Amino acid sequence: MLNSENTMFEIINLDYLNSILEDDAETKETMLTMLLVEIPDEIKKINDAHLSNDITTLKNAAHKLKSTLAFIGNKKLIETNIAIEQIAKSNDGLEQLPHLIKIMNDLEPQVIREVKLAVDAMQK
Repeated sequence: MLNSENTMFEIINLDYLNSILEDDAETKETMLTMLLVEIPDEIKKINDAHLSNDITTLKNAAHKLKSTLAFIGNKKLIETNIAIEQIAKSNDGLEQLPHLIKIMNDLEPQVIREVKLAVDAMQK
């Protein structure tokens, strides 16, 4: 069901989550359900902070999202988020933020769709 060699996912990789929680299906389901809320919330904070030029909130939201994204294992989203956080920390490369945030916004619905599939599969 969840990644490894027999993957049903194209966007997410739950190997890290599986390695931490092993056979604890209930906790996996709880965590994935929480991610369905937390990921969109933090990405919204990043978008709102960018629109209002609030670099501190942008940095904090990207930092919070960093640990969350590890559980869903989308390398592109993780790397994009790290770049956003680094730019917000350094105030260098601010012109790259619109492009990076667009990547994040484009990936979010795909990630959420697959996390929902994972949760649905666990409930069967």
